Amino acid sequence: MEINFIFKDEKDPNLRRIWNMFQEYGRLINNLPEEPRNIPQLLTMIVPVKSNGKKFIYAYEPIFWAPKPKAPGLKSLIFSVLCEVNNMTFVDNADIDLTNALAEAQRELSAENELRAKDL
Repeated sequence: MEINFIFKDEKDPNLRRIWNMFQEYGRLINNLPEEPRNIPQLLTMIVPVKSNGKKFIYAYEPIFWAPKPKAPGLKSLIFSVLCEVNNMTFVDNADIDLTNALAEAQRELSAENELRAKDL
């Protein structure tokens, strides 16, 4: 699934921050030792403003990311991220506590990484 972050200006500092964050994640993933003790994690959480935190999406382990233009020949104002659908969770729950949801996502990722480390 593709997630697009759209910026108003190619000089937006948040565009640079998101690029740097994903590049660092990529560097860490690509330089894992043969038997890693810790596997880097990158969790992206999207919470629509109008939902008041009641609806959100979280995605982890992106497989590709890149800046791209809205149309050919234009400056790059979109930061596109691809994730496998099975690495995404869509939540629509009026009773959910966002803090607990984030903590649960982190626990799931940590447990998954522990299993991977044992398999290596």
